Amino acid sequence: MTRTTRCWCFVPLAFPLAPAAVVPAVHVHTADLDAARVVEVRGTGPDGRMRDWIGWHASVGPFDLGPLRVHAAAAWLRQAESGEIVAVGIADGTAADGGPLQRLT
Repeated sequence: MTRTTRCWCFVPLAFPLAPAAVVPAVHVHTADLDAARVVEVRGTGPDGRMRDWIGWHASVGPFDLGPLRVHAAAAWLRQAESGEIVAVGIADGTAADGGPLQRLT
């Protein structure tokens, strides 16, 4: 007999918002316990038209932040409505191809 164990993971996210701002939409892309966690936040930026991707891994490993594959422990990416990457932050890692970040935007 196989017993299934379930584990719940709660991830608090804080959003600094103006009093009349629309609350961003949050979508979890990866929730596998052995994989990276990736959260997409739509409706960010000064005009609410950007998208943020936040990802983290228990150890340094590969994961996708929207259009960018990274190899890191944690990373953040801001994407314009056009799809252009406007900001990237990577902790303990590099782009998956090993190249410098300047070449990714």
